[in-house]
Amino acid sequence: MTSLKRNFAYNLVLTLSGYLFTFITFPYVSRVLGVENIGTVNFIDSIINYFVLFSMLGVGTLGIREVAKYKDNKDDLEKSFRDIFLLNLFFTIIAIFVLIILIFFVPKLQSHSLILFIGIIKLMFNFCLIEWFFTGTENFKFITLRSTIIKLIYVASVFLFVKEKDDFKIYYFLTCIVVAINAIFNWSYLLRIIKFKVKGFNHKRYIKSITVIGSYMILTSMYVHFNTTYLGFVWGEKEVGYYTTATKIYVLLLSVFTAFTGVMLPRMTALIIDGKLKEFQENISKSFNFLILFSFPIISFTIVFAHDIILLLAGNEYLDAVLPMQIIMPLLMIIGIEQILIIQILMPLKKDQTIMWNSLIGGVLGVILNIILVHYFKSIGSAIVWLCCEITILALSLFYAKKSIEFSFPFKEFLKQIGLTIPIICLSFYFSSHFKWGTVMKLILGFSIIYTYYCILWFLVFKNPLIINLYNRVMSKFSLKNN
Repeated sequence: MTSLKRNFAYNLVLTLSGYLFTFITFPYVSRVLGVENIGTVNFIDSIINYFVLFSMLGVGTLGIREVAKYKDNKDDLEKSFRDIFLLNLFFTIIAIFVLIILIFFVPKLQSHSLILFIGIIKLMFNFCLIEWFFTGTENFKFITLRSTIIKLIYVASVFLFVKEKDDFKIYYFLTCIVVAINAIFNWSYLLRIIKFKVKGFNHKRYIKSITVIGSYMILTSMYVHFNTTYLGFVWGEKEVGYYTTATKIYVLLLSVFTAFTGVMLPRMTALIIDGKLKEFQENISKSFNFLILFSFPIISFTIVFAHDIILLLAGNEYLDAVLPMQIIMPLLMIIGIEQILIIQILMPLKKDQTIMWNSLIGGVLGVILNIILVHYFKSIGSAIVWLCCEITILALSLFYAKKSIEFSFPFKEFLKQIGLTIPIICLSFYFSSHFKWGTVMKLILGFSIIYTYYCILWFLVFKNPLIINLYNRVMSKFSLKNN
């Protein structure tokens, strides 16, 4: 069996690079383009992402699951890939056609027609990325190395070609062309592994599963991507600029945990198929422990030092993004739990309809709350909507996961962690307001204090198994060196 640690490392690099290289350019681009042009790019990209969702439906998740199932049988693997990919192509053509019609008939979109047509490049090539195939076969090495190299070139291109405010179209073009280049390289590598034949295409095989899982993705977007789009239509590009700036760090940090859950889906699917329920439950427990170690210090740090982080990354023009960022950051833990419940439990158990109904409730709630809150609270309202919807989805997902299979959810552990987080947040706020060091020094010291506090808690109070295991390994290696 392929090393889980190695797969996680590759997928972590792959997922992080998708955000990290954009994040590296963000302090430069945000200052050069300004909040309104950044808002325009993100508003248009939210629309394009909506159509990407419609074109992909449930292809990514279903593809990983089916490829993981057939990866040891080349003939079945080729048939499964063909049927899923051609359905994806069909939905992509429809999405492009509908988007072009809307560009010509919706005034708000008509005024941004050029940048929307640039976005169609992303929509056209996104379905050819086929990274679900490589995830399902647990083959991350090639696409990780390829993706990292291409994105390094992207970063260099942004600094080279984006020089003034009006270059926001060039910036978005560079962002979209990265998708196209990645897709071309992925396909060239795929054809070395399997043969692709259109003949024998069975559109009925996966249409129901893709539609059900796709409905979940689209409904989920009603309180994620829809927030940005709706905010842009109601309040304009400037508020979108604040909101998307507030989400930048959250999206980057969540990608670390998403890399972990992405690796776990094919592994958990295989354990269910093989009937290894004890190992399945052990992996769930490890996932919760990892999430606790990962999320609590980051949430505390980013809530306390949001003002300094925004100031450092984007500048004074973006300080209205501070409160939305503070509201959004607890989602790191909330969505982390959701990913364990949905991606590692419900999806491997093929509870697709349950997932869809959860998302339907979240989607309807998202639309209602957007209409009520965004009109009054602008980008702050969008952040509140997202938080409320994810809490609802978490509660529903936990109920159905507990109903579907026996596993231990660490309720007491999370409550204790939350209770002991309050003192360090209060102490850090005091530190942040009373010490007038430079922004960078304040962030470094604040980060050090918070992480030291949590490490002591995990080791002495909670005795977190992952921390204890890590400590024992380090001490064992240290003892061997001394001997």
